[in-house]
Amino acid sequence: MQQYQQQHQTGLAWLNQSLQASGWQVQCGYEYSMPLLQRIEQCALTDSAGQTLAGSWHQVTALPWQVSGRFGVQPDSGAAAIVFMTVPQLLADQQGSWRIRAGDQQATFRYRSGSVDHKLMPGTRLQLQPLDVQGQLAIQAPYRSELIVQLPSLLLTDASQGDLELRGLNITLNSLLREQVSFTERLRYRLDSFSFHSRQLQLGFRDLQIEQANLVDGDVLASLSGVAVDTLRWSAGEHDLRVDPSGLQLYLDGFSWPLYRLFLQGDITPDVLLQSVAAKGMSLTLEDLHSSFVYQSREPAMLGSAGDLRASGKLTMAAGKADQVWQQWPQRLSGELTLNVSRSLMLGPQAELMLEFLNQGWLAPQDDRLQARLTLQQGQLLANGRAVTQLFNPPVYEEDH
Repeated sequence: MQQYQQQHQTGLAWLNQSLQASGWQVQCGYEYSMPLLQRIEQCALTDSAGQTLAGSWHQVTALPWQVSGRFGVQPDSGAAAIVFMTVPQLLADQQGSWRIRAGDQQATFRYRSGSVDHKLMPGTRLQLQPLDVQGQLAIQAPYRSELIVQLPSLLLTDASQGDLELRGLNITLNSLLREQVSFTERLRYRLDSFSFHSRQLQLGFRDLQIEQANLVDGDVLASLSGVAVDTLRWSAGEHDLRVDPSGLQLYLDGFSWPLYRLFLQGDITPDVLLQSVAAKGMSLTLEDLHSSFVYQSREPAMLGSAGDLRASGKLTMAAGKADQVWQQWPQRLSGELTLNVSRSLMLGPQAELMLEFLNQGWLAPQDDRLQARLTLQQGQLLANGRAVTQLFNPPVYEEDH
């Protein structure tokens, strides 16, 4: 129990330090039963004015072979109680537990909410399968942890506003404590399907995946991020859009870790971080961008288009003086982008624009496709070696008299 108390105090101090910038704070009260074998905790999250936002309870039991606990959210504590009064089923069957066995170097934990099937108001209904949160946390520095959040389904029906459905949400977070701040090593989102239907709009997608991996090497932070979706559909009025398998992958390198750590600690503001990092220099690489789509209009003109595109490139900010970031950006910012699109984009509502790009030399035929190589150097943007003055001249229509 003594070791748990020390770890609890350390964790609470770190948590409050992380919340310091927001003005929030976690305060806990304790009592004991069966001396040194069981400890009851009541904790509250308060704002800068001292008002309670939410509360929790925690019961810890220490035995020779393990230390374990049960915990949950207080349904009647703080401003959050208004939400829980609206959907009492959410916490009615909640179950939270954790355990550290003798000799183990990590704690395992799990929390499961109740299921909800509730009429919020006439014509509106919320259905929610239990939210499941589980993972593990090392009890020694650097406190590596894995957190997994799963929500099987959420359905919100509203006769006047539309129906929303979400299925198969899975979030995985791997983190550790690096130089006294929480550092995310890897973050993964996955959503099997999402849809929204109303009289004016229909939107839906399948198999959305978002991933980010971060690495610190000395004073340099590098990050690889990716987004992918299998299918996206959008329909509004007389317009329909379908996007087939698409993806985006970005790589950030040369980002200052010491500056980012100060930002995470709340010691510098976002604008100071941006200016300071830009002064030290960094690079952003578009590893891959690919997409294909079909657009159709049901208006009298029956305009539509279909095609695909691929792109890759890199943008670099050279180091310079912090107080002259914006004055020197034309000399310090350089980059290149290769864009490859299908010829089918020469047909459809964008045809006039695509033809203008060809006439200017900004797009060039290559085999059965169209390609552009954009470069940025000394403040000048070139497409296939030709200066890009403006992308297009908007058409001018004479008024009818």
